[in-house]
Amino acid sequence: MHMKYHPLVLLFILILSCSSEKDSSTSNQSAILPQVIDVADAEVFDGYFTDLIEDIYFLKLDTQDDALFQSVTNLFITDELVIVFDEQGQSVIIFDDEGAFQTKIYSPGDGPGQYQYLWKVAYDDVKGEVILSAAGKILWFNTQGEFIKEKRVEFSFIKDMASLTGGRLAFHLGMNSSYSFKGQLVVIDSTFTDTKVFFPLPEEAKSRNIINFYSHFSSSKQPLSVNVFSHDISRVDEDTVYTEYRVNFGDDALPEDFIETYVDDPNLNAQAVRDIKEQRGYLAIQGGAVQESGNHLLFLYSKGKEYFEHTLSIEGA
Repeated sequence: MHMKYHPLVLLFILILSCSSEKDSSTSNQSAILPQVIDVADAEVFDGYFTDLIEDIYFLKLDTQDDALFQSVTNLFITDELVIVFDEQGQSVIIFDDEGAFQTKIYSPGDGPGQYQYLWKVAYDDVKGEVILSAAGKILWFNTQGEFIKEKRVEFSFIKDMASLTGGRLAFHLGMNSSYSFKGQLVVIDSTFTDTKVFFPLPEEAKSRNIINFYSHFSSSKQPLSVNVFSHDISRVDEDTVYTEYRVNFGDDALPEDFIETYVDDPNLNAQAVRDIKEQRGYLAIQGGAVQESGNHLLFLYSKGKEYFEHTLSIEGA
């Protein structure tokens, strides 16, 4: 099944890819230099965002009771299906390619195939399986809403999840070091027996300094990943992770030692850390918002309460 990925709403923005690599894991990796995205000296586009969009598609969805949702946390679009994860409603709703309601996955409880709270959802377009990350477990359902299996995990809260090739899963734990996985990004094989940890965290980085992001992974079998307080955009590829892009924000860039200086400071909570970043006008990638298409890389970055968008075209790379 061919998969088309889109960010959060039924407004489709085609947004990249390129190449370059660099070491950033507890595993062995090649040390190829990443491509530098020079935001500091980039040309400013003086226009409307709609000027950059080539096509907009609208799909009318069924509005029967079981088809309604309160929010769109994850959205997956294939040639045949539209899959919506509604975190507020704690459910996954599946439509066909014409918007007709197919099924709803809603299974609260403590037993097999049930969950206490859903954090994130991924879709394996090869197996046609919907993967749910819940408190203390991962669950698999088919697109007819039938329960397949579940695996117990030690973590109850994640920032994001991605389905990789070969049944592997990637989890972004953010700045939470309360698990045995002392890293921001974890890749687990299909049997859940082989775990690789990337971007290790210092012991001082506690959950009190968790900084929430909307998403850490782009939508792909080899997704891009963005960490907290980092200028690097990494590629998750099979069992390894490497830095594919590094953003140069110039003199206003968030200092490289920001985590060690402020996040690890036991006297500063998360709000104090955010205040320092805003008051000093540091530039950093915002919200984990990185998406790509065959032609462009799109990400947001912020300075205080101002937000900017940077689009890198392959032709100009």
